Amino acid sequence: MYGRQRTGLIWGQRTMITALNLLLPAGLAAYCFYSAMKRPIFLLGIPFLQVMQQSVFFKNIKLFWIPGRIGGNYLILVWMVLAWAWVIYRTEDQEWIDNRATWRPGRILPEEHVLMGLAILVLAKLLWVEVSVTDTKTLTYNFALWGLPLVGYWLVRGIVSRSSSEDVAALLTFVAVATGIGSALFVVHQGLRIPIYQVTEYLVFTYKGQELSRSFWFMPPFLLFALALAVARRSWNVGTIGIMAVTMVAVVVSYTRSLLIAAAAVVAVVLALPWLKEGHPGLFLRRVSKLGAILALVVVVLVVALPTPTDYFLSRMESLTGAATVTEDQNVLVRQNDLSTVAATLSDRNQLLLGAGLGTSDELFRKADDWTADSTWVGVVYSLGLFGVALTGAVFVLFGVRAFRLYMSSSGTAEFLGVAYLGAVLAMLATTFASWTFLDPRFSAMGFWLFAFISGEAVKRNSSASGHHAGDSQSEDAGNVGPIDPQDGMERRI
Repeated sequence: MYGRQRTGLIWGQRTMITALNLLLPAGLAAYCFYSAMKRPIFLLGIPFLQVMQQSVFFKNIKLFWIPGRIGGNYLILVWMVLAWAWVIYRTEDQEWIDNRATWRPGRILPEEHVLMGLAILVLAKLLWVEVSVTDTKTLTYNFALWGLPLVGYWLVRGIVSRSSSEDVAALLTFVAVATGIGSALFVVHQGLRIPIYQVTEYLVFTYKGQELSRSFWFMPPFLLFALALAVARRSWNVGTIGIMAVTMVAVVVSYTRSLLIAAAAVVAVVLALPWLKEGHPGLFLRRVSKLGAILALVVVVLVVALPTPTDYFLSRMESLTGAATVTEDQNVLVRQNDLSTVAATLSDRNQLLLGAGLGTSDELFRKADDWTADSTWVGVVYSLGLFGVALTGAVFVLFGVRAFRLYMSSSGTAEFLGVAYLGAVLAMLATTFASWTFLDPRFSAMGFWLFAFISGEAVKRNSSASGHHAGDSQSEDAGNVGPIDPQDGMERRI
């Protein structure tokens, strides 16, 4: 009798997971298509979901992954092109958009000249490789790694610059909600060890008698962005608090120390900015007190529901400053060793300034490719040398400054987006030292999406100031687009 009941429970659980595998991604995709009829920018939600892949089972919807022979990265680019074309088509007859204003020379931002410098460097190296010959497969791989982010940047920039700030905020809210759902599933799978994803973890081990696992294949890729977006809201409703809580728990369950440090920094900066802008600590203190209550809730969940995973993560935090070994602990010292090895080898080859050839396939290329997963800067140094490091660093700094200026000079939706963007830039910069961020070969077409959103908003506002653009509403409540339903302006305030 007991055996039959257990078998029935297992069968029921599998049936529910199978249904979730199909219904969740189908529902998210359907919402994007439905919303795109009124808000064209929502078609860009499909590339976001493609990047999220396993975290929301989007890989299971075959429609978005055909033809498979061209590869997932190029398929993401295809949907980005479709989203761009749809936005152009739907907005070409709208009087508030001056088609020329967005693209004329005066509308190219100063920081975009740095991106152009990066593009020129990549293009020059690719052309040199073509002339000097080499491994075509490696050349194609490096084009996808460095060329697609730059192409994707201009597509997303064009989409954002032709969309109202409210529509942009609604799309990003949708991304945050989808990330919240993925975070909850991630916690259930990796924290509670209830099998949700049909993906093999790269590390399974026993800690204090309990089986734990670590894997990033199904961890939501926009985890810190969702957290920044939620904290950035001037009023926190039930959905906002839910997203904050579940993303915080997911950070702990990831067992990634650098992710926790980056999350703490992002929350601190986003909370403190209103104090800097308004000149008094009233809002800051109110939100800190609310955040304290949320953190207390998170701690209770971790201690009661996830005691062993929490204890394991705390033990990792304690060892953060301990001695590192190349074979055991991928901490900061190990990553520094990887970076030093690549830099020293390039220096011996007289390639440190501009990096190795983008068509070269040798032992150093294979090592650098592996190590880039643990530090973006290894890939930057290897491919573009110190010159590329300077340009990439300048991109982060200048776009971060642009987001800060957007926040300080705006109100309503643009103000909300500015602080969320700044938090996201800080998060992305922090994680470059522990992951491959924009150099992830699976999704590099969307690698520079955040910078494109920032510049698209800035170009739109510059154009509006010049009398060319009037589509940006300055409603004081616009920054509170509800995280439960981006189409619905009503919310329960706390």
